[in-house]
Amino acid sequence: MGIYAIGTIGVRASSFLLIPLYAHFLPASQYGLLATLLTAIQVMVMVMDVGSGKAITRFAGEHRIGELVGGCLLISIVNSVIVTGVAVLLLTSSVARDGHQSSILPEVILSCIAALSQSLFHNTMSQYRVRNQPFRHLVGSASAGAILYVLSWLLLVILHFGVRSVILSQIVAYSSLAIVAARSLRAEGGIGVSRPVIKRLLRYGLPLVIVLTGPFLTDLASLLYLGRFCSLETVAVYSLGYKIACMAGMFVILPFQTAYEPFVYARIDRPQTPAVIARLLSHLMLCVSFVAFGIAFVGRDLLAIIAPSGYSASYPIILLTLPLIAFSGMSFIGESLLTIRNKPHITGAVVAGVTACAVLTGYWTVRHWGMYGALSMVAMSYIGTALLLMWLGMKTFRIPLERKRLTASACMLVLFLAASFLMSAGKGHISYVVSPFLVAGGVIFVYFGMLNFREREAIRRVIGQARQGLGTAGT
Repeated sequence: MGIYAIGTIGVRASSFLLIPLYAHFLPASQYGLLATLLTAIQVMVMVMDVGSGKAITRFAGEHRIGELVGGCLLISIVNSVIVTGVAVLLLTSSVARDGHQSSILPEVILSCIAALSQSLFHNTMSQYRVRNQPFRHLVGSASAGAILYVLSWLLLVILHFGVRSVILSQIVAYSSLAIVAARSLRAEGGIGVSRPVIKRLLRYGLPLVIVLTGPFLTDLASLLYLGRFCSLETVAVYSLGYKIACMAGMFVILPFQTAYEPFVYARIDRPQTPAVIARLLSHLMLCVSFVAFGIAFVGRDLLAIIAPSGYSASYPIILLTLPLIAFSGMSFIGESLLTIRNKPHITGAVVAGVTACAVLTGYWTVRHWGMYGALSMVAMSYIGTALLLMWLGMKTFRIPLERKRLTASACMLVLFLAASFLMSAGKGHISYVVSPFLVAGGVIFVYFGMLNFREREAIRRVIGQARQGLGTAGT
């Protein structure tokens, strides 16, 4: 998970490092437009491969990897034609425009191409996860992040291409690395296309389309509503705070997902697997609590560094969004329980129902409450999906939930965020004095109050090995 985290953070960090460029070199209205298009790209990526990308890790032990990847690539390329047509019709009429633009058609078409390049990149890179080659995955992900940052800086700051510079950079970065990964797969067995494999990919992936796109659809709807009822400047402020809060998912949830799937699916038949999943859920929630506090602690100062003063209203959005990251992790565990029993259609139905309710309700809430209305519809999606998937997943594949640990983690998260809010209202030096004591108290409570003897012994053993390794390196 740690190795995958570095690769995931490499790509995501490049996107985050680009925020100062967006905030300082794009007007707020253009940044709002860009945030909407980038969210639309994420939706299109999921729809283009029709959920078949997740099937690569699920069926890697039953089919040749080259056939699985080849099938996903063919599905993405064919489906991209349909997605592009639908996107042009919907986005050109629903996305709010900057006052100086008469049409956003070129930006929408470029966004569709960028979505295809990302889909091809993720499908070809999945071979390294299946083959347990995390370092290759790390190199590919870090390379994508580096290329994306350099090209965006060149096109935006030097050549002044505006919104198009970011989208063009994505096309070049992801498509070039997808070609490199495909050549690597070809050298290790080749890419093939099999009709039975494609049918199985579609049969498995179709119910997951809504599962994968549900959160992004809610995010996209919230930005579209804000652009319609408020302004693109409001979209920019909301999007910046939301993106900073989602760093918690970048540091914890995404690496956890990357390592969790092949680890658990390879051990489905083992009797200890339910207890292992329950323990992983408890540790995941614990990690989210500490990471969320770290982001809340640096959030206000970070805003002052990366964005002009007009974005200061993003900080409350950060604090209110961070608890939702924990629910996204819970949703993933619930989804995996249903997937173990090959019931992705239940997951799809849950996410579809909750997403529809959130989007419909959001039309009213955003219209009356602005940014906080948008956040309320996102919260409805995250919380509703997590609770329903966990409830249904537990009925399908029961795990012994560690309720005391989960409750303690939730209380710590609320305490940390409340303390961050109170400290943000005072003088800056207060937070730097109080925060270390809060973290130290949390660590002591976890070590002596939540971990059992075997876990504490394991931690001491890891620390001892680390010290021994450092001592050997020093000599």
